[in-house]
Amino acid sequence: MEMIKKVNTKEISIEKWKNKLRSADMKWLAMQYRGLKHMIDSVNEEFECKFAHAKVKYGEIVPDDVYKDTFYQLENEMMDIDIQLVDVEEEFERRGIELAG
Repeated sequence: MEMIKKVNTKEISIEKWKNKLRSADMKWLAMQYRGLKHMIDSVNEEFECKFAHAKVKYGEIVPDDVYKDTFYQLENEMMDIDIQLVDVEEEFERRGIELAG
């Protein structure tokens, strides 16, 4: 199994992304899947860690301004990554390939 050593991002249009998914080989598609899963896990871990610290500092209710400044951006980042991951998963499904686990 290959280890992810570096994640590169390049802003492209949604249309170009969808075309790349349809035309890419399986190796590229698998790398996208692993990279996106890794990014989601990393952002989720960062969110949980920061949230635990905020709960210690502020109690059960984190002030709105703190939540907005600290967590809103992470939630948006997670949603953007998740949308791309779903696109990759749908391409696997379209090709008739079932993902393990």
